[in-house]
Amino acid sequence: MGKKWDKIINLWEKKKWKGGLTFITPQLPNGMKDILPEEAKIYRYIEGKLREKFELWGYKEVIPSTIEFADVLSIGAGSKLIDNMFKFQDLDGKILALRAEATIPTARILTSELRLAYKPIRLYYIVNVFRRAIDKPGGFREFWQAGIELIGRKDAEADAEVLMLLTEALDSLGLTNFRIDVSHATILKEVVKELNLNSREKEEFFEIAGYKDYSRFERFLENKNCPLKLALILKKLFKCFKVSEVKNILKETENYQNIKNALINLLEVNEKLESIGLKELFFDFALTRGIEYYSGVIFEVSLPTLGFPIAGGGRYDELLKKFGEDLPATGFAIDVTECLKIIKNQSRINNYRKTIILKASYSKFSNEFASKLRRNKIIVVWEPVKTIEEAKKIAESYKANNIVDLINDYALVINVKTGEKKRLSIDEALKNIVEEEA
Repeated sequence: MGKKWDKIINLWEKKKWKGGLTFITPQLPNGMKDILPEEAKIYRYIEGKLREKFELWGYKEVIPSTIEFADVLSIGAGSKLIDNMFKFQDLDGKILALRAEATIPTARILTSELRLAYKPIRLYYIVNVFRRAIDKPGGFREFWQAGIELIGRKDAEADAEVLMLLTEALDSLGLTNFRIDVSHATILKEVVKELNLNSREKEEFFEIAGYKDYSRFERFLENKNCPLKLALILKKLFKCFKVSEVKNILKETENYQNIKNALINLLEVNEKLESIGLKELFFDFALTRGIEYYSGVIFEVSLPTLGFPIAGGGRYDELLKKFGEDLPATGFAIDVTECLKIIKNQSRINNYRKTIILKASYSKFSNEFASKLRRNKIIVVWEPVKTIEEAKKIAESYKANNIVDLINDYALVINVKTGEKKRLSIDEALKNIVEEEA
């Protein structure tokens, strides 16, 4: 019957008829997700850990607008990311978009509202971003990113700082078995330039390199008449697995000064990190990050249990020029949504709080009792239920430690786990609850 009728029938099936009224079954669009209480708790835990770590390094928070002009968000983004943006028309006809990442909005803030701020400046964000297509298994079209931007520094120490902070941030979440792969954006850009590759050929070259298919890689270079010296450099780089290994190739890069400078820059950053005992960096010749604005050291973080990165970033010295400011910059973004999944599955969260169900009528006396417990960081759920059985059901849903039934001038304290009951004075009850071990 055609796609139009299929859509109508599909919509009809999702409706429920009751008492002559039509109800639509509530559901979210594909790729969208609600964050329910247990996950929200983990998300806030992650957010708190990252915020604390970023601020201890001197980074200040910015919260970019969710909606911006599409042409602004497209500056330096590259065609792939631009095509993946949610776009729509404003009332005046201008095209708007939801942010698809946070570096470009931060760059806009820096070159407008913070244009006169002292540089270097350190900024961080923890925001949701939106993309039309899902680019990985189990992914979403809305997900959360936490990232930092160090603007105004071009030295190797700045790149090292960003990588050090990234390592500490992931460590603070208990994610210690990760690896960091690095490369330099200049390397592949120089290859594209030297071989005069068009956009299709460039995409094919990046794909072959990304799959680590050495035989296809060799054939591609031969088919494009790659100069022998350049081919030799690229083949050796292809087989490097650690940053320290690229030192052996430097002598052969004399005729390709930009590639040589890129490798020297990588080695400088690696030496800075080794001097403070940071874990070894791996070299990935094919690393591209998929966003056009990168211009220097680039990196991705992965876990052995996942087939895609949980964090990444790099240097983007040319981006701010497009906003009217000639400033070097580097940074990273962590996929908070993926971190949440990992921490949830591995039970790595430890932010336990005592919880009490207060069975009492609403009164000044009951409120004072609850307030004293809350001042001791104890969660109090105040429910004026009539029976202990009702209170037990509530306690189960909250995983509460105790039920407290206030009766005149005393309190009946019930241990939810053991069922033990204690008849205590009000002061004794408060002391018992505060001092009781979980």
